[in-house]
Amino acid sequence: DKSLKFYCEGLGMNLLDRHDFPHANFSILFLSYAGYKDGPAALELTYNWGREEDYTHGSGYGHIAIGVPDIEAVYERLAQFGGEQVTAPKKMVPGAPKLAFVKDPDG
Repeated sequence: DKSLKFYCEGLGMNLLDRHDFPHANFSILFLSYAGYKDGPAALELTYNWGREEDYTHGSGYGHIAIGVPDIEAVYERLAQFGGEQVTAPKKMVPGAPKLAFVKDPDG
């Protein structure tokens, strides 16, 4: 809730989507200054429920997530710019949006 307030009220971003997955104890929220079609990207915040310890810099950061309108096309295009394709577009759990992982040219 604190991060959502920070990004939306503090930075002026808008909440585009929220997906809660009670069976897997996590939520993902997509924020942007514009919509998926009108903006260049969206920021994904992931919240893992029921953690006994607070997030630390090392446990709270795993990747930068960017929402795009056509994940398959972007996944293929990034390889042309030196991206290393790690995980092809797929759904992590039923009902979730697709995700993919690409390492930047510096790893």
